[in-house]
Amino acid sequence: SAFATKEAYYKMIGYKEDGGNIESTDSYLQRLEAYMTLYAALIQ
Repeated sequence: SAFATKEAYYKMIGYKEDGGNIESTDSYLQRLEAYMTLYAALIQ
């Protein structure tokens, strides 16, 4: 595997870490959705 741990993989794909805890998948997906919505609005 290219990553030593799951945490290393999550950090590489953009999960945030706060106090040693990786954010929840729901929080991550909501953040990505907001980024995609903003991007779509900007490119129109």
